[in-house]
Amino acid sequence: MNVRSFVKQFALAAALSCWAAFAWSGPVGELDIQGDVRLTMAGSAETVTLRNTSYTLFAGDRVATGNTAATLRMTGGNSLAIGPNSELSLDMDAGAIQADLQRGSLTYLLRSNGMPIRVNGGTTLASGEPGMLEADGSGGLVHLQGRSARLQAEHIGLSISDTGISVSCDSRRGCDQSVRPRSLSP
Repeated sequence: MNVRSFVKQFALAAALSCWAAFAWSGPVGELDIQGDVRLTMAGSAETVTLRNTSYTLFAGDRVATGNTAATLRMTGGNSLAIGPNSELSLDMDAGAIQADLQRGSLTYLLRSNGMPIRVNGGTTLASGEPGMLEADGSGGLVHLQGRSARLQAEHIGLSISDTGISVSCDSRRGCDQSVRPRSLSP
């Protein structure tokens, strides 16, 4: 095999491998950010700060919120919220979404037609009523559902309705609706 043929085959293999990695790490949903979040994109060690914008979140991206929550609208009517001072990444694996909640809280409202979501390798989130998971600091999760989850969600600045979860902005939570820069989605 000559060098030119080898280079062509190597370039083709590299392009296919990049495409396969992108297909596997496809979009998870639209992240709505009120306040600041630190985002580390899948496969990168570099972190960027996004403020008061929306971003197409991809599998493998890691989100760390500041003083306010960020919400994620997913296909099938599913809605998640990453609580204030929380860190979460989402990956796709064998027909399910794998959530890794390092610290803080995750509030959810799932429809029965959505993809199943597993948190920290075990807990599968139930569809129907709203729920919340809080990392307890020792690697465990505290699970709230129904009214308890709604009350705790309101306490951290979230609003849950039949259509999903949103951030309740007021001056003490630092939400600034007046500045919405363009999304940095890839």
